[in-house]
Amino acid sequence: MKKILSILGAIILTGTTSISAIACNNNDSKPIPKPTPPIPSESKFNEISNWNKANGAIQSLAVGFGKTIWIGTKKGLYNSNDGITFNAVAGMREWIKSLTIASNETVYAGTATINELDGSCEGKVYQKTVSDNDFKEVKGTSGMIKTLVIGTDRTVYAGTVTVWGDEGKLYTKGKDETEFTEVPKWTEAVRKLIVAADGTVYVGTATVWNNNIFKGKLYQKTTNTTSFTAVSGWNETNGVVESLVIDKNGTIYVGTVTGEARGKLYQKGKDESKFTDISQNINGSVTSLAVGIDGTVYAGTWTTWSNNIKGKLYQKTTNTASFTAVSEWNETNGAVESLVIDKNGTVYVGTVTVWGDQGKLYQKEKL
Repeated sequence: MKKILSILGAIILTGTTSISAIACNNNDSKPIPKPTPPIPSESKFNEISNWNKANGAIQSLAVGFGKTIWIGTKKGLYNSNDGITFNAVAGMREWIKSLTIASNETVYAGTATINELDGSCEGKVYQKTVSDNDFKEVKGTSGMIKTLVIGTDRTVYAGTVTVWGDEGKLYTKGKDETEFTEVPKWTEAVRKLIVAADGTVYVGTATVWNNNIFKGKLYQKTTNTTSFTAVSGWNETNGVVESLVIDKNGTIYVGTVTGEARGKLYQKGKDESKFTDISQNINGSVTSLAVGIDGTVYAGTWTTWSNNIKGKLYQKTTNTASFTAVSEWNETNGAVESLVIDKNGTVYVGTVTVWGDQGKLYQKEKL
């Protein structure tokens, strides 16, 4: 013990660093660094494991202003209020091809059937208000209800395919009307409908759909006009218009089908006169498009049409000039048939993995 004490005394007397020296000489000591807060991990797309892929291939998605997400599959309609428990909607066990939700939370669902012998298509539109217990049919349409959208004036638009390929009709229903009315002289298959922030309604169509030739047109109707006119700069040979979206700057993006699991992606700025092909990095038919609340544009594709269906997911942020593949997305997740983004910025992706029978649901939450 004496030996230990003498060694400690010698250390202190020789002026070498000691416990007491550190305690008494605050000016020379370095401040203890504060712990660095953890850096949040990058938000990524993750499969929602509670979704049963046997519920069917996901054909459509919609989210309202609340928490409920609606999922349309070839086997019926489902919903979830928490993203954990998914419920089959009573009385809606048909092929749900399209979905849209009004600002008053009225849900519209479009159904589909295809006669494989002659290619004829049928379907119905159903609606459910917040006070309804069940969905009720809205009459007045004919054909598969391929796409639904609601205008800024609460007019509901329904686009149909009456014969598989390039024949169809367009319908409207005013906010105080109880049935749909056919738009006169419309004959093209309506593949996609969207509404811009200024109330302009865009319609994408198929004018030719066969094994070798795929063509489509693009129309618009502003709030100051009563009829649809062709969008300037669009070329019918660009392909069947399968997906549409407009970003916060007014740039319109158009995804097309040009063949089996082939397609293109085009864009046209608000003040530009023509569409530009931006599909250099895109693989597959561009079947879905969406814009996040941060301005990121997402594009989903089909890359195979076989029984083992695959697809890719791309994105373009406000800081990038072109689309790039989402790094964590695996092509075997399935063909991306539907994209939707909720009010909090969560991105939902619905896929098809086995045609008609199976599909998966993914989400990416905003950090």
